[in-house]
Amino acid sequence: MAAEGESAMKMQVRSRHALVVVALAAMTSAVDTPRLSAQTLLIPAGMEAAEQEGASFRHLAGSSESNPRTCALPWINTSSQSGDFKIGGQISPAFPLIAGQRGKIWWAPVHNSKNMPPLLVRGRNLTTMKDTVRFTLTGIAFPIPSSGARVPESERTYFFPSGTTLPTPGRWLVVATSGTNWGCFVLTVSATRHFGL
Repeated sequence: MAAEGESAMKMQVRSRHALVVVALAAMTSAVDTPRLSAQTLLIPAGMEAAEQEGASFRHLAGSSESNPRTCALPWINTSSQSGDFKIGGQISPAFPLIAGQRGKIWWAPVHNSKNMPPLLVRGRNLTTMKDTVRFTLTGIAFPIPSSGARVPESERTYFFPSGTTLPTPGRWLVVATSGTNWGCFVLTVSATRHFGL
């Protein structure tokens, strides 16, 4: 009798295990469906290759694009625009990212919404050519006036805030995409923080 009970218990455990495996397999197949990812996109070998990609990158249907899809080289500590992206934060030689440390950069697509596709970023150190990065951002924010007034949803401009880390010093080519938005920037990454910054 005990043997029958043990056998029934083992079958129950095996049944539960089979259900768990089936559930995990179902979850895995949902995750494995092909989709655009920063991990699967090529990293351009230089500005010319990036700009060729920008020229052929899909545009929003029915829109007349006015911003050239060329790589921007931020030289002053203000926002910079390339193609369908405006970025700001630690993007200029006067206020650069520090190699291996998180720095603040915001990424604002021209075509934005609260449900916009993730931000896919690919980068290559043009100084060494061998150092590369890829990352995906999904967190979305919108500016709030200093008065703290509530911004109606129809008037919000959404962007991706980030703590960006580029691992080595040099000039980094960074390509950003989100849906039909495309932009390219050449960012300075310093080995150490400059005195006074």
